[in-house]
Amino acid sequence: MSQIKNIGDLAEVLGLNRECVKQFNGESTIAKALFKGTTCGILFDYTSKGILLAGYCEGSDLECEAYFLAYPFTEEEFWATVTQADEDGLDVWDSTHGCEHCWPNGCMDEWDNLFEAGEPGGPVDPDCTYCRGEGVSI
Repeated sequence: MSQIKNIGDLAEVLGLNRECVKQFNGESTIAKALFKGTTCGILFDYTSKGILLAGYCEGSDLECEAYFLAYPFTEEEFWATVTQADEDGLDVWDSTHGCEHCWPNGCMDEWDNLFEAGEPGGPVDPDCTYCRGEGVSI
């Protein structure tokens, strides 16, 4: 289990060119790799002291918890945090992106908002035969 001590080490873990990342806008290169490499996309930022990761859900104003990893941290800690951030974004998606066929009898979301039958935007019904439990993209 190797230690990640700086942005160059993180670039190597992601299979990116260490020197290229250090010289040419490392944040956007790493951010793009993490966003595209996760199910729902995650947000990334870094400082000289560590990195910040947070889940993301397109079409929602809800913010996911941000996780800060201070240098040095292990690859295992990094990937566990990436997984958690992505799961946070997926949880927001499942809470806010139901299709108009989810919950044909209406439902309440986790914040006690009532969604009438045929109204999109509520929670995803995992058993919905129309969207197959994936919801709708906004």
